[in-house]
Amino acid sequence: MAKFKVLYEQGVANVLAVGGTREQAHKATQNFADIIEEMAISKPEAVPSFVAMCKREYP
Repeated sequence: MAKFKVLYEQGVANVLAVGGTREQAHKATQNFADIIEEMAISKPEAVPSFVAMCKREYP
């Protein structure tokens, strides 16, 4: 959970840096989470590949 918090705050900082708001950053994060949830339900066989990609991108 600590890693998620760090990445979330980095994302918020990126949105704020380009003139966005914390609410917009939260909405973007929630939209991403919704997409992941939808994928996990509709294509559960793709989840291991997605997790592996995340581990490569965010070690």
